[in-house]
Amino acid sequence: MHAEIMVRDTKKYAATGGWGYARWAGLDLKPYGKDSAFVEICANCHKAAESTDFVFTQPAKIP
Repeated sequence: MHAEIMVRDTKKYAATGGWGYARWAGLDLKPYGKDSAFVEICANCHKAAESTDFVFTQPAKIP
């Protein structure tokens, strides 16, 4: 179980394609990563979704 957030800020997160990442893992939702280096893991994985602005899923339409 985990929760993740992606924040779009092209100036602040220029080194990672304009995205900042955060993750909380486990049932107690502890912050993931001991330092900001974990962001490179996220950015490298999201590189595969570069054609969709680094986002794997698109928002669903709400009726």
